[in-house]
Amino acid sequence: MNLNLIQLIQMILHQLWSLAKGAFTCVKAFYISNVKGQKTNIPLMSERLSMCAVCPIREEDKCGECGCYLKEKASLTDPEEGSVCPMGFWENKDSFKTYIEINGK
Repeated sequence: MNLNLIQLIQMILHQLWSLAKGAFTCVKAFYISNVKGQKTNIPLMSERLSMCAVCPIREEDKCGECGCYLKEKASLTDPEEGSVCPMGFWENKDSFKTYIEINGK
């Protein structure tokens, strides 16, 4: 096999794996927040979503890092179930404030 073809196949497999992980995380977040009913309080969820609104990795209504829908992710209560911001903004509000100061958003 040609080396370029092998690299192309590896790249495609890596992208498929990333998509699969993101899809699993998203389904898991949806299940936890809608089926198990483990939701955070509304003010905390609103605070999280306001941070997501200016996040550099946000992709419309999804987290660009894990692929979760932001509304579902922000509503979760348990960090082990996915209620953690990949940028660390939810857990460390100072890092969020610093990001806003530097980037002017």
